[in-house]
Amino acid sequence: MASNPSFLWEKGEKIDLGTLGGTHSTATDINNRGQIVGGSNTSSGPHHAFLWENEEMIDLGTLGGMFSRAHAINERGEIVGSSRNSSGELYPTLWKRRTGKVD
Repeated sequence: MASNPSFLWEKGEKIDLGTLGGTHSTATDINNRGQIVGGSNTSSGPHHAFLWENEEMIDLGTLGGMFSRAHAINERGEIVGSSRNSSGELYPTLWKRRTGKVD
């Protein structure tokens, strides 16, 4: 199956954001610091939220379920989106930085 990653146009160049090991990703927002968020399927199939920064796609995980997606990011790097828990219930989700990692 062909890969269908998101990309960033920067200074006339197309930069491939990649995936979380799966076949596709979808970017949903970018802030003025160049951080990009969205969702990607993983190599095992589930769809996870991601943060792309410093040319790396970071898996933001879920609340224990099989799905998450990041919808927006502010200038402080706080990310809002949604995630499923282990029971399959969908919840609004906030990811924010603590000690250099996204929690």
